[in-house]
Amino acid sequence: MRTAEHGFMSRVRSAEHGFTSRVRSAEHGFTSRVRSAEHGFTLIEIMVALAVFSLAALALIRLEGATIRGASILDSTLTAQLVARNVAIEAVTDARPPVIGDTSGVETNGGRAWSWTRHVEPTGDARILKIDVTVADAAGVRQGRITMVRASAPVAS
Repeated sequence: MRTAEHGFMSRVRSAEHGFTSRVRSAEHGFTSRVRSAEHGFTLIEIMVALAVFSLAALALIRLEGATIRGASILDSTLTAQLVARNVAIEAVTDARPPVIGDTSGVETNGGRAWSWTRHVEPTGDARILKIDVTVADAAGVRQGRITMVRASAPVAS
């Protein structure tokens, strides 16, 4: 057991050593801070809440903008792919095979004008043609592309 006679001092804090009670008293400017519905929130609490809310709102606004841009790009790409498919299927299903080389045109789909280029070339097998169709928007940006093959001569039934 540790005692004062063995050189150990007790750790009692007292007023004679400069220590005072940790209880806040009204005489030092401290009052009881019991929160109730009548007192409300402090200004700093409201400022912190507004800062957190504004950061969340800004993140949601940026996310909404990215979503709208993504939907617009998807719409353009899908419509261009439909135009490319229509032009390629027309070349594949026509009774006469398409002319070898490049052919261009303009189609209207989805209320917009789409320019297309069809490139036809023979494959390693002379009986088969490769048809590449590329579609661009009004600004000239390529939005869609498709490749199909067909017989180079009409097939006899």
